[in-house]
Amino acid sequence: MKTMLAIFAVLVTACASHSAATAPVTVLVTAATDAERGDAALLQTLTERAIDRRGASKPLVVSIDYSGSPTTTNIAPSAFQPYQTVFAKFTIADRAGHILHRELLRAKQNSGRLETLRDAADVIAQRVRVTGS
Repeated sequence: MKTMLAIFAVLVTACASHSAATAPVTVLVTAATDAERGDAALLQTLTERAIDRRGASKPLVVSIDYSGSPTTTNIAPSAFQPYQTVFAKFTIADRAGHILHRELLRAKQNSGRLETLRDAADVIAQRVRVTGS
């Protein structure tokens, strides 16, 4: 019985000490209004999880300015892009503060709030992976 417990302890310790080799990425989300804090917190959680899934090769800082619900903040159409909804912008910087990437997040026309936030988190995680390589 002691042998079984010892083997079990070694296996648990080995599994616990094995983790994915990802660099720490700090995600900071600011909300434009107090009413938007819930969505901003959800976007932060979804983004952190998406980055954890994809991994990062070096320490980075992601700053997201959440300007409101994906259905409320609009920008005028241009000759190159049709009418669209911009609900956030983000930057990816190194630990020294040098900006490596900057982008607007646009909502798809027929997407719901949660789907839009998930899509945004996936886009950010993809950019973190590419920028950090």
